[in-house]
Amino acid sequence: MNWDSLNSYDLLNRSISVNRLGAISVQTVILLLIMSGILIGLFYIIKHYVIPYLGSRNAVKKGRKLTYRIEVIVWSVFIFFGLYQLLSDSLYITTVLLVVIILAGRNYWRDMIAGVIFRMEDKFKEGDPVSYENYNGILDKIAARNIQIKTDKEEMVLIPFRKVSDAIFVKRQAKGKLHSAQLSLPVGDRSVQEVMDLIHGWIYQCPWAIMNEKVSAKILGPGLIQVSVYAVDKESIDKTEEYLMNKLRKSN
Repeated sequence: MNWDSLNSYDLLNRSISVNRLGAISVQTVILLLIMSGILIGLFYIIKHYVIPYLGSRNAVKKGRKLTYRIEVIVWSVFIFFGLYQLLSDSLYITTVLLVVIILAGRNYWRDMIAGVIFRMEDKFKEGDPVSYENYNGILDKIAARNIQIKTDKEEMVLIPFRKVSDAIFVKRQAKGKLHSAQLSLPVGDRSVQEVMDLIHGWIYQCPWAIMNEKVSAKILGPGLIQVSVYAVDKESIDKTEEYLMNKLRKSN
């Protein structure tokens, strides 16, 4: 081998060494960083400069819920895409790094995944009266990795999502004044009496309604009933009405 070819070989090897992290291409890392930055910026703009101006309070809440679900899907796709790119560059190095990251932050990832499931189920919201083990209070904040409960004793309790998923987390009946409404509901093709027999069970199952002895239903006329419902706020009343209408549609 002459000196010219040897020098060319050394320059080639040096170029590969500079432009690659082990066997993972620097271009791949830069591409993934740019894509993640774009996604972070996009969702930041949507959550802070678009959703707050949707109009009604209910529209804002629905917009936030929809955006969160879309964000979960988009980031999930991005993670799979990124893993594919890194594994294509180096199966060994990517696998080792992945195992190290998972083991080193196993509690962090458990909290994150449990938190995503908790939010996606949408059974609790900030301000709900809740119970967890020996703590009773108000659900003050739902963060990415934990929830914060303000207890009846004015204590602030942080509970990681992995512990919430391992125990019984209860939505209690709210104390104090409740909001109420008289809802007129069409029963469709079903008999009025049949729906009357089912309505109490539906209200009991509804996550936004509060069941008490004042809940009642009566027949207004052919194919129409009136139901009294109770909830912690007007928004929950609207959700209860939507829930009962969906039950009626599915029962026909």
